[in-house]
Amino acid sequence: MDVARGNQEDPRGVAFAKRCFTQEDQRAFAEFCGDFNPVHLDPLAARRTIAGSVVVHGIHATLWALDRFLADHDELPGRLSVNFKKPILLDEEVECRYQSERRMISIWLGDARLVDISLKPGELDAECPLSPQGAPAEQAALLTETDLDQPQTHPLRFRGDPQSARLLFPVL
Repeated sequence: MDVARGNQEDPRGVAFAKRCFTQEDQRAFAEFCGDFNPVHLDPLAARRTIAGSVVVHGIHATLWALDRFLADHDELPGRLSVNFKKPILLDEEVECRYQSERRMISIWLGDARLVDISLKPGELDAECPLSPQGAPAEQAALLTETDLDQPQTHPLRFRGDPQSARLLFPVL
């Protein structure tokens, strides 16, 4: 289905994909991206966090939604603006919806909107590639609450090989 032309009667937009993220998905994505934070992998450690459970990597959910969107849509955005409203927990069925008038993909759990992905027009930024090379540990920085309130622009660098990327995100 071409989600841009779907029935827009639902104010949440047109549904185009559903999935449950599993512990196995988390391990595969952690291997790919190099983010082994216990909040994404260790149920005991994650239980002690504000979410109270293992949280799906935000970029994993974003790339999955974009991959599923592009499977049925021709227009590749030049940039994305992502707003993580609430965490996605393991083994919950989430649904992607597209609002064509806002050019926005949202990930929902029932009536709760968890993630908004705004598709921005323009040319792809060649200086910000999806790279199979992880950022060195010395480049890692802790973000303060003030930093998190500011828009962030970062290149996507992953440790995984292109074959792993194709398995995780066949369309991207």
